Amino acid sequence: PDISHRRNLVKGLIHDPLVRQAISDEAQRENIPLAKAEAQALRYGNEIASDYTYTAIRFLEVVLSWFWNKIYDGIKVNHIEQVQGIAPGHEGNPLYTAVFNEYLHTLFTKGFPVEYFVEGGRSRTGRMLQPKTGMLAITLRSFLRSSRTPIVFVPVYIGYERVLEGRTYLGELRGASKKKESIFDIFKVIGALKQRFGQVAVNFGEPIRLASFLDQQQPGWREQDHSPQFRPAWLNETTSRLGEKVAQHLNEAAAINPVNLVALALLSTSRLALDERALARVLDLYLALLRQVPYSAHTTLPEGDGLALIGHVRGMDLLAEQQDALGRILYLDENNAILMTYYRNNVLHIFALPALLASFFQSSSRISRELIGRYTHALYPYLQSELFIRWDAQELDGVIDQWLEAFVEQGLLRFENGVYLRPAPSSRHAATKPPNTPSNKSEQEYTMKKLTLAVLGSLLAACSSTPSPSKASLDGEVFYLQRIALPPAATLSVSLQDVSLADAPAVTLANQSGPVKGQVPLPFHLSYDPAQVKPGHRYAVSARIELDGKLLFINTEHHGVQLDGSDAQPDAAMFRPALTFTGLCAGLLLSASALALSLGDLSQKDATGGLKDALTQGAQIAVKQLGTPGGFSNNPDVRIELPGNLGKAAKAMKKFGMGAEVDQLEASMNKAAEAAVPQAQALLVDAVKKMSVADAKGILSGGNDSATQYLNKTSREQIRAKFLPIVKQATDQVGLAKQYNSFA
Repeated sequence: PDISHRRNLVKGLIHDPLVRQAISDEAQRENIPLAKAEAQALRYGNEIASDYTYTAIRFLEVVLSWFWNKIYDGIKVNHIEQVQGIAPGHEGNPLYTAVFNEYLHTLFTKGFPVEYFVEGGRSRTGRMLQPKTGMLAITLRSFLRSSRTPIVFVPVYIGYERVLEGRTYLGELRGASKKKESIFDIFKVIGALKQRFGQVAVNFGEPIRLASFLDQQQPGWREQDHSPQFRPAWLNETTSRLGEKVAQHLNEAAAINPVNLVALALLSTSRLALDERALARVLDLYLALLRQVPYSAHTTLPEGDGLALIGHVRGMDLLAEQQDALGRILYLDENNAILMTYYRNNVLHIFALPALLASFFQSSSRISRELIGRYTHALYPYLQSELFIRWDAQELDGVIDQWLEAFVEQGLLRFENGVYLRPAPSSRHAATKPPNTPSNKSEQEYTMKKLTLAVLGSLLAACSSTPSPSKASLDGEVFYLQRIALPPAATLSVSLQDVSLADAPAVTLANQSGPVKGQVPLPFHLSYDPAQVKPGHRYAVSARIELDGKLLFINTEHHGVQLDGSDAQPDAAMFRPALTFTGLCAGLLLSASALALSLGDLSQKDATGGLKDALTQGAQIAVKQLGTPGGFSNNPDVRIELPGNLGKAAKAMKKFGMGAEVDQLEASMNKAAEAAVPQAQALLVDAVKKMSVADAKGILSGGNDSATQYLNKTSREQIRAKFLPIVKQATDQVGLAKQYNSFA
C-alpha cells in the first residue's frame, strides 16, 4: 500500500461497520469504556498494517542482492510471462480478527498484491505441508463480499540446491525440536559465505482465478447473498479444495535440480553408494523418463547429462568418494545422508506414480495391464492426498499408459500380448561372461536398467527413511513420580523394539535385564545394530519392573525414539506405577507418560496375572496415600477444584477479597474425598478380579483413561450404588453440602 496514506488506512479500518460492531462487542464483553476498546482496535490496526520506509527498502535491496549473489551461483526465474499477462497469534480474539479481516479486504479491493504461505510455515522435511486454510478462507470471504476486483492466486515455487538453514534442518530431521528464530541467527550466516549453495530457481505456476474456481465448485455463488456477516455452508469444504488446488499447482511448478536427483538415486540404495558410472547412467535414465513423461508444463529440469550433474553436486561438497580397483565409488556420509532426505523429498510427488508402477515388478516378473491398473487405482488416492499429486482419477489411466510406454522405450520393461515383463539377461550374455569380470555393454545396460527399476520401486519408503552409522547406542533413565521404594530383589528389563505392526509381535533390537541398583531414576544403556533399522519403521523403548516373577510396574504407551544414525539421547522417560486412584467415583488411571510396550510381547500370564497384581497393589497403595489428611488437597494431580461456572465465579470472588470462602469450600470437598476413599478398596479389587485377557490388553493399549473406561463398562452401576452413600456420609461429616449450597 501507499505508505503516505497509512494513517488514513488504519483509521479507515476502525470506522468500518464490522469493526465498529466488534469494538462495541469488546467493550460490552470486557466491561470497559467504548473509547478504550476503540483504542485497542487502533493498536491492532497499527500492528497489522505494513509499516516501512523506502530508505530501508533501498538499503536492504543493495545488501541482500549482494548476499544472495555471493552465496548462490545465480537465480533462475521461469514462467513469469504468464503472471505478467494477468489483467488487473491472536487466535480467538474477535476484535483483532475483525481488524485483520478488514485490513486484508481493503488490500484486496484496492488491488494491492498480497503474499502469504499456504503451508503456514517452512517445511522441515522437504515435502509439501498440509495447507493451512485460514488465510484462504479470509481471502475467499473477502471476494464474496466484493467480487468487482478479480483475485488470482499465483503459485511461486522456490527451489534450492542447498538451503542456508541446512544444519538446522539436520537437527530437526534427527528428531530435535524446532528452535525459535532469533535476530542473532543473522550472525550465523557469516560462515556460510565460504560454502557453495548452487543456484536458486523461482518457478511461476499456473495461476488460479478465484471466480473461475468458484464457478466450478459452487455454480450459483454469484446469486447468493454475500453480506459481510454471511458465511455460506459450503465455505469450509470449498476452502479446503482451494488449498489442495494451490498445493498441487505449487508442486506442478517444481524445479528439479541435480541435488534432488542425486539424493533420489543414492538414498534408494542399500548402502547409500554407487559407482560413479552407474550413478551417471541412473541419472541419465531419470532425465530421459522425465523428458518423455513431463510432470507438468511448469516443471523444469536441470541442464546437462548424468556426469555433469554429479560434478555439480560434488562441487558443493555433498558427496564423499572412495577409489577402488573398479573405479570411483560415490556415497553419502552420515550427516549428508540425513540432510539429503530433505532434497529428495522435494521431488517425491514427481516420482511417486512411476515408483508405484515399478514396485509392482519387484516381486513379480510379469503383470497384465488390467492388474496394474487395478492395483494403481486402489493405492493412488493415498499417494495423491499425501503428496498433492496433480492427476485426478479420470486422468490416471492415461498417465499410467504414458509411464509404462516410457519404461518399455527405455528398456526397463517389455510388452508382450497385453502383459508387461521385467527383462532378464540373455542366455548368450550369461554364457560368454568370464568369471569375476564385467560383461559386454549389453549386459551392463541390463544391470543399469534393473537398478533403475529397483531404485524407482524403493521410493515408496522414502518419506521416512534415514541412514544409520555402523554402531549406535541408546541411553536413558527409567523413573516414576510416586514415593514408593523398590524392594532389593526387584528386577528391571528395558528393550528397544520395532513396533511398526500393532497386530504382530514386536521385534527386539536390544535388551537389558538385571536387578535394580538403588532407587529411581534407574539408568539403562542399550547397544543395537543399525543394520536392523528399517526405513519407515517405528521404534520405541519398553520397560518393566518385576518382583519374584510378578509385574510391579510397566509402561503403557509407546515412548518412540528416533534412530537417525547417531547415538540417541532421549529425554528421561516418565515411568510411573501402572495404577493410580483418582476422583470421588473410584476411577482407575493407567499412567501414560511412559515408555513403549508391544502387545506382541504381552503373554496371557502378563495380561491377567501380572497386570491384576499390579492393579491390585496399585489400588492398595493409592487408597493408602489418598485416604489420609492432605491425600487429595496436597496432590495437584487429583486435587478437586470447583467445577463449571462455580470455578469461573471463584476467580472473580478472589479478586474481590473472598478467597478465604473459596479455599474453605475446596478444602471441604477434598476432605470429603479423603474420607470416602478408604472404603472403596474392596470395590476396586473386585473389579480387577473380573478382568479378562482381552480387558487387560485393552487397558494396556488404551489411553490414559483406559482403566477408568473398563470400570465404567463393567462396574459403573454397582460402584454408583455402593459409593453414593459413602460419599454422602463423608460430605455430611465435613458439612460440604451446606457450604456448597450456600456458595452456589
